Amino acid sequence: MSPEKLSQKPEGELRLQGRVLYLTEDPMLVRRQLEGENLTNVPLSALASNISTDAIIPARHCLSFEDDYLAEYCLTGFGKGVIKPGEIRNGGFDLIVAGPSFGSGSSREHAPIAIKAAGLRYIAGF
Repeated sequence: MSPEKLSQKPEGELRLQGRVLYLTEDPMLVRRQLEGENLTNVPLSALASNISTDAIIPARHCLSFEDDYLAEYCLTGFGKGVIKPGEIRNGGFDLIVAGPSFGSGSSREHAPIAIKAAGLRYIAGF
C-alpha cells in the first residue's frame, strides 16, 4: 500500500475535540466527571438506559428555543438532580455515552437543541 493511502483518514473516523461524558446509573460516577475526572473502561452494564427527553431538558425549561437558555439546562433532569445548570455546557464534553434508548419518550424538539447548544457533537448509545 502506498504512503498516500496510509495517511488518509478512514471514512467515518471520529475526531473528538472535547471530553467524553459517560451517563452511568451511579450518580457519583457522573459527579466525578462533572468535577473534572475523565473515566475510562466504563462497562456497558454501568450505563444508564431509557434516558427520556425530560431528562435531557425538563419540561419547565421548554418555554424557550434560545440556544443559550437550553444549553444551561441540558441534562438537568438526569439522575435526580446530579447535573446542575451549566455543568454540561461548561464541562468541555464532546460525546455522551449512554445505554439503550437515549432520548426516549415524548418527542420534544428542545432536547436535540439543548444537546447541540451545550457543545455536544456525538451521542453513543449501546
